[in-house]
Amino acid sequence: SWLEKLQQEVRNLFRLPNLRLGIATLQGNGALNFTSSRPLWNSLLISEVHNYINNWQDDSMYSEILESQRTIIIEDIREKGKGVDPLSNALVDMGYLNILLTPLFLDKNMLGILELACPTIGAINGLSLFKINQIKPIFANALKRHLEEFENRVETVMLEQYTAIHPTIRWRFR
Repeated sequence: SWLEKLQQEVRNLFRLPNLRLGIATLQGNGALNFTSSRPLWNSLLISEVHNYINNWQDDSMYSEILESQRTIIIEDIREKGKGVDPLSNALVDMGYLNILLTPLFLDKNMLGILELACPTIGAINGLSLFKINQIKPIFANALKRHLEEFENRVETVMLEQYTAIHPTIRWRFR
């Protein structure tokens, strides 16, 4: 329920009642994690996208943001890649025509990508950057806390299940 409240607050901030909020977290190895047991940390790309699109990340807007580490705003997804980019096709099929992807940093480390999507073309635009820059630190801090909790859970499971792991091979178990 608090996720819905948070999403509603972001909708109010942007004055867009159909705005959708999502976060794609970055794993320790630099790969994107699109599904989590916690609903807040789920990407806009629901798990079904993984089932019917192979290698959708290659040359997508997500790989672009990981390389450039800059905010991407696509005011009309249909113009950007409909028919060519499988990710764009999936987003359009899901009803999103406008998207903003912005990296979340804390201490110069990229933790994830904040996603805002809307069915209205051009609703999220360059003027939205001022608002998004105000709320990014809040999400970055929350994401850092979430990632620390996750790492602690991984460490706990490793110690409970494999008590005699030598430190030089600990990375293999992770």
